[in-house]
Amino acid sequence: KNLKGEWKSTGDPTEVALQVFATKLGLGRPTLTADSSEENEIRGRPALGDIIVEMKDETQSENHESSKTKRYELKAEFPFSSELKRMTTIYWDNEEGQNICLIKGAMERILDLSDTYVTSPEENPSTTAPMTEAIKNTFLVKAEELASQGLRVIGMGQRTLPLEDVNYITREDAENGFTFLALAGIFDPPRPETPGAVKAFKEAGIVVHMLTGDHLTTARAIAGSVDIISPNAPKSAVMTAAEFDKLSDEEIDALPELPLVIARCAPETKVRMIHAGKRRGKHLSMSGDGVNDSPALKLAPVGIAMGMAGSDV
Repeated sequence: KNLKGEWKSTGDPTEVALQVFATKLGLGRPTLTADSSEENEIRGRPALGDIIVEMKDETQSENHESSKTKRYELKAEFPFSSELKRMTTIYWDNEEGQNICLIKGAMERILDLSDTYVTSPEENPSTTAPMTEAIKNTFLVKAEELASQGLRVIGMGQRTLPLEDVNYITREDAENGFTFLALAGIFDPPRPETPGAVKAFKEAGIVVHMLTGDHLTTARAIAGSVDIISPNAPKSAVMTAAEFDKLSDEEIDALPELPLVIARCAPETKVRMIHAGKRRGKHLSMSGDGVNDSPALKLAPVGIAMGMAGSDV
């Protein structure tokens, strides 16, 4: 919050939403972690400029004292991977004297890495039970329910690590044996001008395709809300990246039309889509704001990197 009383944020909308939610519960990262002092917060948020610097001056002594009692210290981080659909951080817990490994990402990916789950989160959050197919399906049904409302659904898990020194731990060693904690539904709506833009494209004879990392049901709901797909669109209009990527080039070329929506995309999926359009003689334009969009942006005849409104490119 700046001196004008305005809340500002930078970065990925999903990360911002989770941080806002945690902060409202008094569990925001600056409250819990020794690596998130006000000084580090400023260093990571240059867009807020002098306003935040002035706030630091006003609260410097208070933050200096509170930083001594922070419970967790960040030790390692495996950043979000568009292929793996997850990210992991490792913290040293000063109270328990152990490392904890926290993971979040695509719901199905986190479930696949979880051996146990918390049976009664509100009554006894420390009690766990083995993850069974029945329990996993229960979580997946709930995720599908949230995704059908256009929410981005992510799963979260935790495990302890017996190693004191985690500086050289590999991602493969860290990302297994989790206890599934929760799922979260996050609403990241299309920009207000999107429906009008899609309508203008259609009137100009331009076909709009949406390639996204979101869950299939979320992608279908969002695409329907901005009229990229119609209620009576054929099943082939919406595919997952797994379905699209397993097709050979010949099979893709045999499709009556290229899918309008592809969910759970990896960078390679977007590249194959550009190649498929070129083989059909289409004049293509690709827009994107993430690092994972870069290969397709470079390959497309017209690549629009949304650097000012986007995050990475």
